[in-house]
Amino acid sequence: NSIPNDIYLITIKTIIDNPDVIKNIIKANRERFSDKEYNKINNRIKEALSNNYSSFLEERDTEYTELNGYTDFSIEKLVNIIKILSKDKINKTKLLKEMFYVDFRSYYEYSCSITGLEYTKYQFGPVPDDFENILQEMVRRGDINYEVKYKDGYEKHIIFNNSKIDESVFIKEELDIINKVINKFKDYNVKEIVDYSHQEKAFIETNFREKISYEYALDLKDF
Repeated sequence: NSIPNDIYLITIKTIIDNPDVIKNIIKANRERFSDKEYNKINNRIKEALSNNYSSFLEERDTEYTELNGYTDFSIEKLVNIIKILSKDKINKTKLLKEMFYVDFRSYYEYSCSITGLEYTKYQFGPVPDDFENILQEMVRRGDINYEVKYKDGYEKHIIFNNSKIDESVFIKEELDIINKVINKFKDYNVKEIVDYSHQEKAFIETNFREKISYEYALDLKDF
């Protein structure tokens, strides 16, 4: 029955556009809630922010291991790699394979990954962990477009960049690796790059649904 004034409207819009702000508001007003209320609110926030960059970052393991390429997870590099790889329309499966090769090629040449992502073996080859969450958040933020097309009873998931790429988050060597991967697979269709990844020792010697060690990068097929 009433319309919020301008200050409240700005606050509401800020929260909608940046849902992680809610967490900071709740923390700043901790004394207003009982333990039961505080825990209940935080659980609701966690559910609502399950696809948000901030919650995605909070869940990352900071320990350096052979599973993350001994590298800190970088959301900035991950987002911009996806933007670069999808600057022309790309099938999601092919995108995920190229992401694998970007990180593992970096480890092959410099003994560290670029993004700090972990990869798991699935039917269609190596897949970065939590990729669905990060892609959904990029769509929500308007970074990329995501289309699902149907042909002959099959789904095709197509991704293409919809925003400015920030190459400043990379060093020259990292950009060189990204471009090397793009040039290697530019003429590959989805089946061809999947078949190619299936010939890697990283795929052959890892069990299904298990994490892939970056040590296998040393056995990558030649580019």
